[in-house]
Amino acid sequence: MLKLIVSLGPIFCVALCSIIPELENTISIPLGADISLFGNKTLSLFQSFLITFLTSTLFGIILTIIFHFLLKSKKPKKLIQKLSLVLKKPLNKIASLSKFKKIVMCIVFTILPIPLAGVYGTPILCALLRLKLFESILCFVVGNLLDCLLVLLTCFALKTYISLFLTIMLIIILLSIIYQIISFIFKKTTKNKAKNTQ
Repeated sequence: MLKLIVSLGPIFCVALCSIIPELENTISIPLGADISLFGNKTLSLFQSFLITFLTSTLFGIILTIIFHFLLKSKKPKKLIQKLSLVLKKPLNKIASLSKFKKIVMCIVFTILPIPLAGVYGTPILCALLRLKLFESILCFVVGNLLDCLLVLLTCFALKTYISLFLTIMLIIILLSIIYQIISFIFKKTTKNKAKNTQ
């Protein structure tokens, strides 16, 4: 499977990886520059950065527009209600902040290395905070650029250890996903037990 994906070339792999949840910029930039995977087809770090930034930004802008109009139209009521319930406490705290602080917070949220931040999380957060479409796009683009630059600088600093860096990051992401699955199952089982005892 990995050989098949790698055979599609570094440009395709980097572009695809940049829009996959959990992987995104952190993996896509060093992936394109990993000589052990692509050999003489390997991209430079700057090329990998450019493809990652352009692909994830375009995808993020599309998502921002979709979420902005979805929440404005209020058609998917169940989805909005679920998101609002999950994020009720933090959203109530953020709602009192000034517009500038909300924008800064959304930019920082894009950079944070936490599950579903970035390409997917920021458009949802901006929409829930009722930011204007232009403000939401600005938050995402600036945050995504800073995130890509941060990964690029890290890769430049560890240029001779790109393969090792990529492996370590993939292990961390894999462990994070396993933890999320286990905690989700645990929460579900405890809820079911609580329901059964009532």
